[in-house]
Amino acid sequence: LLLVLPYCTSFSVPNIGFDRFRVSCPADASCIQQYDSSLSVDENEVWAAVYRSNHNLPTVLLKDDFLNSMRIATTDTKRSSLKIETTAPPQQTTPVAVARLCRSPHFPNKYTLDNMRCWLKKETLDDSCDGGSEHAEALCCAIDALLLHHLTTETTDASVRNATVPVFEGVIRTKATLVSGVLLEQRGFQPVEKLDRDMATHISSLETCLEQYAKRTLEAPMKSNAQPSVALQILSKLGLLDVKEEMQAASKLMKEEQDKDNTRR
Repeated sequence: LLLVLPYCTSFSVPNIGFDRFRVSCPADASCIQQYDSSLSVDENEVWAAVYRSNHNLPTVLLKDDFLNSMRIATTDTKRSSLKIETTAPPQQTTPVAVARLCRSPHFPNKYTLDNMRCWLKKETLDDSCDGGSEHAEALCCAIDALLLHHLTTETTDASVRNATVPVFEGVIRTKATLVSGVLLEQRGFQPVEKLDRDMATHISSLETCLEQYAKRTLEAPMKSNAQPSVALQILSKLGLLDVKEEMQAASKLMKEEQDKDNTRR
């Protein structure tokens, strides 16, 4: 049986398909502010917004609408009036999870992956979900979409890319929680050895991410979220990078940053 998987060639990664969830990346500012109106979206940032897919039962969508309305009523002071529709068919317009990828304000040529947020209950466990719960799986969808967007953008035109600057090795620095930290490590991100001025907890590692996404490509069909095509697309983009060149460029960049720090002192 020959399985033909879609290969992403554009800069954007719109509406990636998952079983329980679908992802819009890059997501519009209006989508992100539907999640939380206090979030500000800059034009230089890339956001991923995760929604329930049409594969969910109507009762699941109705429950989500109720929980989201309660969340907004108790936490979002900018929305003083709420209208909960109970007669129309449920159509979810509010993301269940979001995440952001932006240029690091502290390190040149590096990115920060943060604002990994989901309002689904993390206590509701499900072994068929990626990460062991719908909360974790929604975050996984956002993380994968942002990584794929970054790799697609950075590897589209290798001829004009500066080979002295790494594309992935140590380039993405993340601020993770206890939940998202585990999900990042399952994708090959490494815990930092010491906290730096950006307070990042994990950094991207090309070799371990290659290993982990190769495993995910094989294991994905065993999970209900069915993400082999997304894992394979990420793996194929990582495979375009030369590990030796990435390591050398990352080492040179780290030395330059250390020299700048020593000069400031």
